[in-house]
Amino acid sequence: MRWFITLLLVGGTLFAGTGGMNPVQGESPENIIQAGFAQMDITPDTKAAKVYIAGFGNNRVATGVHDPLFARAIVLEQPGGKKIGIVSVDLVGLFHDFTLETRKLVPELDYLVVCSTHNHNGPDTLGLWGPGFGRSGVDKAYVRSIQNRIPNLIREAMADRKPCKVVAAKAAAPELLRDGRLPDIKHEDLVVLRFDEIKSGKTHGFLLQWNNHPETVDSNGTLITADFPTPALETMAKRLGCKGIYLTGTVGGLMTTIGVKVKDKAGKELALKTFETMNRLGELLGEKALGALKEAKGVSISQLEYRSKIVHFPVENKGYQAFFKLGAFNRKAFVETGKGQFESIQPADSGDRKFWMQSEVGWIGLGDAEFFLVPGEIYPELVLGKYQDPVEPGADFPEAPLEKSLFSMSKAKWKMTVGLANDEVGYIIPKRQWDEKAPFCYGREKSQYGEINSLGNETAPRLSEAFRELLAK
Repeated sequence: MRWFITLLLVGGTLFAGTGGMNPVQGESPENIIQAGFAQMDITPDTKAAKVYIAGFGNNRVATGVHDPLFARAIVLEQPGGKKIGIVSVDLVGLFHDFTLETRKLVPELDYLVVCSTHNHNGPDTLGLWGPGFGRSGVDKAYVRSIQNRIPNLIREAMADRKPCKVVAAKAAAPELLRDGRLPDIKHEDLVVLRFDEIKSGKTHGFLLQWNNHPETVDSNGTLITADFPTPALETMAKRLGCKGIYLTGTVGGLMTTIGVKVKDKAGKELALKTFETMNRLGELLGEKALGALKEAKGVSISQLEYRSKIVHFPVENKGYQAFFKLGAFNRKAFVETGKGQFESIQPADSGDRKFWMQSEVGWIGLGDAEFFLVPGEIYPELVLGKYQDPVEPGADFPEAPLEKSLFSMSKAKWKMTVGLANDEVGYIIPKRQWDEKAPFCYGREKSQYGEINSLGNETAPRLSEAFRELLAK
């Protein structure tokens, strides 16, 4: 997330065509699950009202639409078991309050996940990118319309359910992303799940999980676009003959498309910050996923399950405190009333008390495929455990304990992060990497980008501990 604000006070074989699927390595009767897919257009009307574009600076007003934005859903159900729905929207993010309210509208589900692709050329849905600092750019009627339509999207996906076998594949794509912050640690693997109908053998739907900021056209763009996830899904859908869903994963750190060079099909290098580059990057991502599926392995689904846990993060960021007090954030603020006890308040009534954000961590188990539901933009170190050692001189907390990485908490074969899941709390930075005060790391004259859009240095330790407690149950 690029919130440019000024802080206050600071194996098997793939298919033949789109028809019958060939047997896949690792197939077993345990692979069966009901899966349904659906999508709906959520493009804002740029002619009916002023649309403030999210993701970079203030007062970037949309002048039109390049390509539509979508909300995409997958519903999973094990006969006689849980019903779980995941909705992914082509937006910069949605707060936890939105998820909690939306769940009330879909009582037919045991658990609903609302996540965002973190698109940087869609409407402001958080309140950070209006006409000026502290002035929200959110069209509440637009956000409410999405919320009110999600139940129909879920029901459409439920009506689409068919018994499927699930196969999975993984591929590294370091050439399709860039790390915008030292140390250079990438989460470069994409994961793709394919759902094949039991009766016909045809592909019923697919899920693509990848770790990158959708911000290819950069900050100068004024046309609404969903960025590379749409051409990636379209590339796959055309070959597979079905719908799919895209899930953004580990994007902190900063995993970005800005500056990534790609070539067209004729081998000509494309200019940066263009829609042509954006589309080509998406095509290459889709082709990479399709290639990975040639070595797909069966996913054994012993049980479909989920877990979730409410977690509170202290809001140390002075800019965020200001956004709360100015009413730009459309979410509740909390104060601590006792150890581990919190209550919501009006920010103006907080006095000198510390703000907290209430959020949620979650986990979905699909046999030997698992999803870690992260409520923000997590750094790869916290997912993969690839911490710089020794710590860089100049770090603010060089003696801080290393957070237990998410993937080290699981023995699953297919592990995926779902970033901006059920909330958006900003960057989640390893405490040892926190670098807000001079002297700065890597001999720099000023701090790297990141801390300005993090709640504070306690977010990562609290998140890691919340996941540890969640998965210890």
